[in-house]
Amino acid sequence: MTFREVMIAALIQGAVFALVKALIHRGGARTFEKVTGEWPGN
Repeated sequence: MTFREVMIAALIQGAVFALVKALIHRGGARTFEKVTGEWPGN
C-alpha cells in the first residue's frame, strides 16, 4: 500500500466512525426523549 492509499483509507474509516457515532448518539437522545418527554440537555 502506498502512503496515499493509507491516508484515503484512514479518512474513510474516520468518516464512517463519525457517522456511526452520531447515529448512536441521536438514537440515544430520541430514546431519552420518548422515556422522559424532554430532549437531553434541555
